[in-house]
Amino acid sequence: MSDVLVNLMGPATGFTSTVVDVNGAPAMVFRDGSRVAAVLNLRIQFRRVAGLWAVLNPDKLRHWNTR
Repeated sequence: MSDVLVNLMGPATGFTSTVVDVNGAPAMVFRDGSRVAAVLNLRIQFRRVAGLWAVLNPDKLRHWNTR
């Protein structure tokens, strides 16, 4: 999943991604250098995407960038 999402964001962007545990579920954390730019979680049900949770707001990502 991470390779697909990074490719969708564009290889020239310089974003990297890691999978982390967020609220008991796996999520993707996208970084631009050392700064967290986005946190995404896909809820999968019956082998299909049933929901998407995404945080892109820098104010809401502030605590991610102080770790």
